[in-house]
Amino acid sequence: MTTEQQNEKKTTCAKHPNVETTLRCSRCETPICPKCAVLTSVGYRCPDCGKEKSAVLTVPINLLLPGCFLGFILGFFASYFIPRAFGFFLIFLGAIAGGLVGEIVSRVIRRKSSIYVWGFTSLGFFVGAMWEPVRRAVSQQGAFPGSALTDQWALLFALFASVAAWERLR
Repeated sequence: MTTEQQNEKKTTCAKHPNVETTLRCSRCETPICPKCAVLTSVGYRCPDCGKEKSAVLTVPINLLLPGCFLGFILGFFASYFIPRAFGFFLIFLGAIAGGLVGEIVSRVIRRKSSIYVWGFTSLGFFVGAMWEPVRRAVSQQGAFPGSALTDQWALLFALFASVAAWERLR
């Protein structure tokens, strides 16, 4: 056994000085024992580095704002225009459109993850789908024949698309 290996073996836990360990935090290299170790997707971390970070901090602000904005806008336009043209086929198109929007937004935010981006993208789909029905209700234009059916298809489209986008971005 080399001297380096012996020194590595004699390291003690930073929080428990009476416990020898060879395990180190994958972020800050602090020696940690099995009691202190926090399993993360990138290895074991010390309790300080292993704490869950805020969703905002997982995506830098210079990517978070464009990601939220783009997700909302793409979701809005997809739900506003697509349901008026395809009727029943929206069940299938919703998942495809949501996946595509999710992929575009994911690339813009460089494959990072934030619940805020997921939420704004899903919200964009719902606002886009409900914009016309709400506008008609507010302006009291009343319903035209078939508008309730169109509104239902738009809502179904938004539901399928927003779930697909949420899952793609997650």
